[in-house]
Amino acid sequence: MTKKVWVFSAIVIVVVGIFLGTMVSDSNLLSFLEVSNKTKTEQVKISEGPWSQSGNLLTTEVSYTTPAGDESNKISIGVENDTITSFEMTIETSNDVSIAYQKEFIAELEKTIIGKKVSQIAQLDTIAGASVTTKAFTDAFAQF
Repeated sequence: MTKKVWVFSAIVIVVVGIFLGTMVSDSNLLSFLEVSNKTKTEQVKISEGPWSQSGNLLTTEVSYTTPAGDESNKISIGVENDTITSFEMTIETSNDVSIAYQKEFIAELEKTIIGKKVSQIAQLDTIAGASVTTKAFTDAFAQF
């Protein structure tokens, strides 16, 4: 073999090794984060009773832990004739990543639940990539 072939082969081996090493470390990191999130989302706490009602508006506050730290959101859902008519959620964090996830969560959840019967809202899949926020919402909604 020529020197060029050996050099090319060595470069390919190094690149493949780096690629495989990155994949292994990324999958290990992903597994760690999934286990960590599962543990943390089990710590979702619903405050005050859990929902208070004023007319057709039901309100609660959820507190939960994300990889960015502790979060707390006030959730309000309007209901008429067992149909969800409105949804609002405050964003009470200063973490830019959490703010972005929560804004997307709010926009997508509004599209998902408004106009549906309360009985049609079951466990939701992760909405807008906000897995921990989705878990906190579904835990709160289970007590609705």
